[in-house]
Amino acid sequence: MVARAAPPRAAQRRLPGATANAAPAVPTIAGADIIVAASKRDTRLRDFAGQVAHLDGIDLALGGAGGSDAVLARLASVSSTHLGAGRNKLFIRGIADSSFTGPTQTTVGQYLGDIRLSYNAPDPDLRLYDIASVEVLEGPQGTLYGAGSLGGIIRTVPNAPVIDHTTAAIATGMSATTHGDPGGDIGGTLNLPVLEGRMALRIVGYAVTEGGYIDNPTLGQSDVNRTSIAGGRGTLRVDLGRDWTLDLGGVYQRTRGDDSQYTDRDAPPRTRNSAVVQGFGADYRMGDLVVSGTLGGLMLRSSTAIVGQTLTERYDATMVNGDPRLFVQRNATAMVTNETRLWRPMRAGFGWVVGAASRTTGRDCRAHSAQSRHRCP
Repeated sequence: MVARAAPPRAAQRRLPGATANAAPAVPTIAGADIIVAASKRDTRLRDFAGQVAHLDGIDLALGGAGGSDAVLARLASVSSTHLGAGRNKLFIRGIADSSFTGPTQTTVGQYLGDIRLSYNAPDPDLRLYDIASVEVLEGPQGTLYGAGSLGGIIRTVPNAPVIDHTTAAIATGMSATTHGDPGGDIGGTLNLPVLEGRMALRIVGYAVTEGGYIDNPTLGQSDVNRTSIAGGRGTLRVDLGRDWTLDLGGVYQRTRGDDSQYTDRDAPPRTRNSAVVQGFGADYRMGDLVVSGTLGGLMLRSSTAIVGQTLTERYDATMVNGDPRLFVQRNATAMVTNETRLWRPMRAGFGWVVGAASRTTGRDCRAHSAQSRHRCP
């Protein structure tokens, strides 16, 4: 690629008051630097040596705080299987294993702060209420994040508790669905000092209803794919003094889908003929402890979490011209994870980071139909 040559000076447009030998001044806009926290040592965006997309939390809240769909709508590099909230697998730049969740580690690492959200489970699709930013690192990130980051990283940064201020906010909205049910959402945030100058609590709660739009003439039902989501999170921050803090937090989200999201190819639009109801349910739980502080001119942070995630799915297993038959599969995963890192912030063009991480996971999958029961492979 060759840059196009500049036009002759005589052909350049002059602004009033500008001389032939002086180009008009270009006004500069002062603003705060965008900091990439996913770099593990808070690097300015212009200094980050990689492909990163930075989404501001205020922008993500426009039109109502969504979940992963809010990121998908803004970034062409991130895609989803669109099976429904709590069931999806996410891919970055098309790097995928399959559309099904199995025992292998995911290709996209999802993080809330410094905590890995899952290992071999679907996207929990946590609602993005009270979020500072979402950062997406494209391409393999094994150097910083280890295994499970072949496609990239999606890191959500929540707003931290503020020690000395009491704040509260509430947001609500309504939605209309073409040929379907209406929907709505409500969410609230409270930041409350507990001990003056030493301790504060920040809590978030929300409830969401997504209207259905698919009909099932076989069962005489309309708008069957309604989804309801409720959950919240909380963080207690303790100022330990001497630039050290301790954060104790928790996350919970419950997702229920009345029926599946697909339609029949040869049926009328927004229609599916199924002999059974194919609802699903997803539950996500996490408790975490984060300790951070300074050692001289260095920074230290240790993050530990316990995660539990359950997904129950119902499928139509009816044979052609056979009696209605239902297949139910339940996946339960558990994970204990820790990451401890020490880094030198970038100064005078030099910085470094070193750390260690450990992760213990467990998975229990059971499936059954009217004819048999078995464990998943």
